[in-house]
Amino acid sequence: MNTRHHDEWEELAAAFVLHALEPADEQRFVAHHATCSRCQTLVEQYELTTAHLASLADVPDLEPPTWSTLRAAILGEDAAPSPVQGVSDGERRRRTASARGRRPSHWWTTLTQRRVSLRTAVVAAALSVAVAVGVTVWQTSGGGSGARLTAGCATETSCRLVTLHGKAGDVVLVVQGDNVSILSSDLPPLDARHMYVLWQQPLNAKPLPLVGYHQAGAGVWVRLAAPFDRTQALMVSAEPKGALPATASNVLAAAELSVPASPQSST
Repeated sequence: MNTRHHDEWEELAAAFVLHALEPADEQRFVAHHATCSRCQTLVEQYELTTAHLASLADVPDLEPPTWSTLRAAILGEDAAPSPVQGVSDGERRRRTASARGRRPSHWWTTLTQRRVSLRTAVVAAALSVAVAVGVTVWQTSGGGSGARLTAGCATETSCRLVTLHGKAGDVVLVVQGDNVSILSSDLPPLDARHMYVLWQQPLNAKPLPLVGYHQAGAGVWVRLAAPFDRTQALMVSAEPKGALPATASNVLAAAELSVPASPQSST
């Protein structure tokens, strides 16, 4: 196979694992993936990498970082500058402005562009899982897990935790501004013919599919279709693998948001 010709499919494979493809590109890649052993191997390798990173959640006694630090790590945003002795305010502002000019745009914006960098996609995958793992670790390590889980959101007015409840298990979401991510999930794994779909139901509207994904744990990030404070419900369903469906056929877990959630938690 022509290596240069296959570069685009390799780039799409990385973005596919991140659930960062536009619908048209996703459908095109799924069709190619079905007949390409090379892409099938790549997707398996990327998914194994995320699973390996997720296994780091067994590490004990990890001090939870602030949510601002986590968000800056994955989005490439500037964290609040730390005071440096011997540097004037003007010089510090100049350095900050210079550093900001070198920073890339949000990774999900980059990944949805056609000429996505394979290396960028892989690094973003590692970062997204590392952030999710970091929060999961302090949820599971030692006493006071509930309080430690909310510690990262406690100081951020735009950060909310939402728990979707279901008979098969619960899904915990983190909502930061217009972005939502799956923090943890204990839903049973699906077979290869099905996928999970995350839905948002705006007020006085029908549910909208946000993203389809395959892994049962953390690591899925997506932009909301409507503002969070105009959201009636969030849910996860199991659907046949392929294009996003128009309606949910098998809802596994859901949360009603008839009133705005508190900044720290909503269940």
